[in-house]
Amino acid sequence: MKSLTQTPRAVQPRKYQIMSARPSRSMARAPRWAAVVAAAVAVIPLLTSSRSSAQEFIDPAREYKVKGVFLYSFGRHVKWPADVEAERFVIGVLGESRITATLAEIAKKKQLKGRRIEIAEFNSAGEIKPCQILFISRSVELEDEQAALRLVRGKRVLVVGETSEFTRRGGGISFQVDASAIRFQINIAVTRAAGLQLDAKLLKIGKTVSFPVSPPAG
Repeated sequence: MKSLTQTPRAVQPRKYQIMSARPSRSMARAPRWAAVVAAAVAVIPLLTSSRSSAQEFIDPAREYKVKGVFLYSFGRHVKWPADVEAERFVIGVLGESRITATLAEIAKKKQLKGRRIEIAEFNSAGEIKPCQILFISRSVELEDEQAALRLVRGKRVLVVGETSEFTRRGGGISFQVDASAIRFQINIAVTRAAGLQLDAKLLKIGKTVSFPVSPPAG
């Protein structure tokens, strides 16, 4: 196995061009985002090595760049009901997370559904405002996570998390980090209950499960 410190270019795939201040013309001819995401699952390395230690660890900076690209791709490959109309496509982030900076960079250059992307940060479930996608950070306490899930249950919101058992607890999509890549699990029971239609390509890339959906709160 080649050392990442010996081949630094291997950890800088072209998909990260989305973070460039001036996208090149070649980006306009880049593969569709579904293909980009598929490549991310297969080839993006998340492990770095230290010269002083053989121990490997997850690099959070790369982890959240990849997760940010995934969230953008979810926005492209999920269809919301016609009754969901808004001037902006809002991606909410509950809790402190590095993903906010990545999403802010994407929002400067991209649109979703023909609308400008807006990133909304929420410190607690009680602050959550209408949004199309809600990302719940692992920094959020379980009690607040559950309050957020109850708040959006039955609404046209794609809820994405990154903690163990998130889809089993009522989330729509959960990121899963293994030794070398980021993958995601989709609870189709939850996404269908929210009235969301997921593109077949997205379903093919992710692992689908179907856990029961609790009745909407209140």
